Parts: sequence; structure tokens; C-alpha cells
Amino acid sequence: MLTEARRKKIEEIRAAVADMLAFRDRSVSDPLHQPSEFWKLTNRYISYVRELSVEQLENIRCHVGMGFFLGSPWDKDFYSGFQTRSNLEAEKLPMIAAYLKYTKNIPAKYMASEYETNDLVSAIGVRYEGRLINSDILKAQAAIANLYNVGLLDALEGEALVAEIGPGYGQLISQLSRGCGKNCRFVLIDYPETLFWSGIFIALHADPEQIYVWNPGHEASASTLKKYRYFLIPNFFVEWIARLGTFDLVINCNSFQEMSDRQIALYAKFFSHTTKGWLYSYNANRQFMNMEIRQSVASVLCEYFLGGPDDHELEAAGFDIHNPHAKRLFVGRSKTLPAPADPQQKSRTVWIADRPFDFHLSGSRER
Repeated sequence: MLTEARRKKIEEIRAAVADMLAFRDRSVSDPLHQPSEFWKLTNRYISYVRELSVEQLENIRCHVGMGFFLGSPWDKDFYSGFQTRSNLEAEKLPMIAAYLKYTKNIPAKYMASEYETNDLVSAIGVRYEGRLINSDILKAQAAIANLYNVGLLDALEGEALVAEIGPGYGQLISQLSRGCGKNCRFVLIDYPETLFWSGIFIALHADPEQIYVWNPGHEASASTLKKYRYFLIPNFFVEWIARLGTFDLVINCNSFQEMSDRQIALYAKFFSHTTKGWLYSYNANRQFMNMEIRQSVASVLCEYFLGGPDDHELEAAGFDIHNPHAKRLFVGRSKTLPAPADPQQKSRTVWIADRPFDFHLSGSRER
């Protein structure tokens, strides 16, 4: 519902993103902090959204999926939703079958469901057991299932700090925050152009008073920052977030693969010094449209983090380790900071490209 508080926050985000872009154009020249060539092109396709009225921005979820840039095209989910009339019919769909795999033995609070912002958004997906499921919800659920099964969500029950690098339009963080403890805080880091999408999405579904938007002209004090739960931070000012404390979990899904080697290394180095918990990466080693990555994502991460699974484990399980475009999972801890205690795994099953993989997390393993 578009309350006055939400309207105000949406306009604040719009103004702040415009200021971020102006600041970047004026003061940030290093290509390290500029969008990759892939995202320079992509941002031209999606820039229109910043010109929409507040009323149209309430429908921002309906704009997601343009060419796979921020989420999955949802036309098939739309048609399936109108053609499926019962839970029994829904269970015959591959999407719902996959959702059931991912939610097996998962607490209800970690079962993802699309927000039904209004009747337009409510048509994006298939209804099943009181939830609205679509392709993007399925992606979020797979990540949440992995995080839960490996035991990484236990740390988020109390006071905790989570970062997502490249949150897209914010679906994963938003779904994750539904189940985590109320004192868990979330930092979203992205190019200003795409941070607008996740900021608006979060503002529509969280308490707008709990959202902090970085702005070069409006610095907040340490005491003021304590009242916020969500932080929207541009990529060129990532060092700012060190003032919030050390991180219990850092997430990157399908984003490292779209960066240059230097950009991946920037994040890996920074978070290796600020993450007392774990880094969770789900990426291809190389994204087929990204010409700026010459190493593999895993090789860059392994310069700063210890973890796995490694190539031998994946190959033994039947994964094609020679395909750089195939999805890879990496869960690691900093080489710089003391090793965290191994979490209590709920299950050894994680999902990689919709296939189960028997994974044991160890904080001491070298690669």
C-alpha cells in the first residue's frame, strides 16, 4: 500500500540515486568503480524506471525481467498462473516440483513467496499452498535453501550484519529478511542505476523508516545509523560500510560473473577484512556476455577466502568443471580473520544448477 511514508521514501531514493550518479560523474574516474561494459549497456535499457511516477513504481515488480537483466521474464509464470486451478495441478509443473525440493525440511519462515503488492503483481506466478511462486521466487528459494542447509542462517537469528553485492531488484534480501531475526541488518551494494530498483522494492515491502540511503550530501551519525535495518550503498563507496561493523554473511548470486577481475578482487579483498562469518557465492566462473573477466570467479575468490567445493569434488559428483559458464557454488571464510566455528549443518544437500550436491562445510580446509 502506498502510504505517505512509502511515497516519501521512494522520492528520497529517487533523489539520492540522482545525487549518487552526479557524484560518480564528477568525482569517480577509476574504471574500477564504474559499471562494467556489460552493465553500461544494460543500464541504458532500464534507465526509464527512474522517470516513472510513484504510482507506477508501485508496480516495479512488473517491470522486472526485461531481457534477463534484473530478473527472469515472467510471461510463462503469468500464463501458468491462470491455467492452474488447484494445488494438485500446480504440483505437475516443473517449477512447483523444484520449489518442493528446495523447501523440504525448511522452516516455514524461510519459505519464499511473491509479495502481492496489488492485483497486477498478484498475477505473476502460480498459487500453491497459499503462496505465490514464480521463477524469481524459485531462484531466491534455492539460495535460501542452501544457506539454511549449510547452517549459515543460524548466525542471523540475533544481532547480525549481512551484505549482498549486486542484489538485483532486491528479492533475495527481502525474502531472507522475512525469516531472520529482527535485529539482523542488511546492506545492499550495487551500481546506483540498479540500486534504485532494489531500493524501491524494499521500500514497498519493509518499514520505510528503517531504510538508510547513502547520499554524498547527507552523512548520518553512528547513533543515527543504529535505527536502520536496510542500507542502500553505491558500489564506489563500499568502504563506508565498514563503520557498521563486521559481517556475519556476505552473499553474491549471479553478479561476480558480470564484473571485471579487478572489481571481483576489490570486493573479495574488502570483505576478507570485514567478514567474521562466511562468503556465499553462486556464479558461473565466466559469464558468456562479459568480456572483462579473464580469470575465473573462483580463482579470484580463492586468493582471499578458504572454502569449496573444489573441482575434484564437483567432478566426482558428475559436474562439468570444464564449462566456465556452468553455475558454481563457493562457500568460504576469510584468510585474514580468525576462522569462524563450523556451523551446524541442517543437511548436506545443496543445490547447484537444480542438481543436488553432497556438501560438507569446513572452515579449515585449504585449496
